[in-house]
Amino acid sequence: MLVPSGRLSPLQQQLLQELDLCDLPVPETAPESYLARDLDTDEIEEALPALLWAGLVERRGGDLGSLSLTPLGAAAVRAAECVERACLPAGPAPSGEMG
Repeated sequence: MLVPSGRLSPLQQQLLQELDLCDLPVPETAPESYLARDLDTDEIEEALPALLWAGLVERRGGDLGSLSLTPLGAAAVRAAECVERACLPAGPAPSGEMG
């Protein structure tokens, strides 16, 4: 897998989250779909080959079709969400030493 650490770039994570909601047309055919989601189509086109290669995203309907999240991509989204939640401070750390 391309992201063995479970870390995705913010752009990758946002794109996968959008694809988790619905399939999107390929950026070349409908850039407005990405602009409406505050995604830069040039950056998406640069990031897309790696996501396709990693098996996180798939093209359906050929080069002019749509992009879909794969089951592996959905798992990557969930893993990133878990990591994000675990990094949020839960409150003050306990004081004192053990032992």
